[in-house]
This record gives sequence, C-alpha cells and structure tokens, in this order.
Amino acid sequence: MANDLNLVPMHETEFGDVFMLTKATLFHYINDTFGWHDDFQYERLKNDYPLSWYYWVKYQNKRVGLLCFKPQSKSYHIHLLIVFPEFHRQGLGSKIMAQVYDITERNQCDSITLSSFKSNKKAIEFYRKLGYKITNDSDKDFVTMKLDVVSKIGGISTKLNLI
Repeated sequence: MANDLNLVPMHETEFGDVFMLTKATLFHYINDTFGWHDDFQYERLKNDYPLSWYYWVKYQNKRVGLLCFKPQSKSYHIHLLIVFPEFHRQGLGSKIMAQVYDITERNQCDSITLSSFKSNKKAIEFYRKLGYKITNDSDKDFVTMKLDVVSKIGGISTKLNLI
C-alpha cells in the first residue's frame, strides 16, 4: 500500500550514514568517472547537499532506502535514490517515485528532473519505464532526464506513466 511508505527527514547526527550509503551505492560510478577521494566526497556531500534534502524511506515501518531531493523553481530535482539491496525487486523504487510525483503535483510544480551516470544503465532504464525522457545527453558522463508531472487534457489533470 502506498500509504505504508513514508519519507522521514534525516537528523543531523545521521550524516555519517548518508556518506556511507552514498559511498556504498555510487563508489563504482564516481571512482570510474572522477576518482574517489573520501575527504573530497565527504565535504562535497556535507557542503553542497543540505541535510534538509535527505529523507529515510520507511516502508511498513522498516528503513528501506534513502532519498535526496529538492524543490527548484516549478519542479523537484532528485539528487539520489537508494533502495537498500535487500529490498530490491519489490517495486519500492516505483512507490518512492510515485510519492515524489504526488509531492510535486501537490505543490503545483510542473516536472521532476534528475541526472544519472550514463554508465548506470539500470537507473536510466528504471526512470524510462516511469516515463522520464532524456533531455540532455551531451555530457560524456551524465544524462539529464525529466518527467512532466501534469498533463492537461480538456482541463483535467492526469498522472503519467507511474507504476
């Protein structure tokens, strides 16, 4: 059930967990692209991504992942979505994205944007299945994607492609 999924704001004492999860999830992509340096990545996360953008994803009262996203202008931008490996293949990524969609729609925003490492084929395919379109692939390492949240058909708003 969708209402079994909750986004719980991160507490400042949990930043170390954010860093460890980010490293565990993205090390391969970052290391292959830029080289991984613990101190640099730690400071970058701490200084460039305010903790107010981070949420624990709880499903049926269990922590199942981590989401980092922020409002910007008339959209929301997703910086990071992690579903813990033991909860993969259960449709939780789609449920999380449906919740982001609902938040975006409720706040009368027009779209959700994100970027992904081009080498992260699974993520790109996941977002494509949800209806995201590539809006920029000119960078050699990254692809930018976007989902238009509201489609007006005869003045009626309809959701697009969410599973």
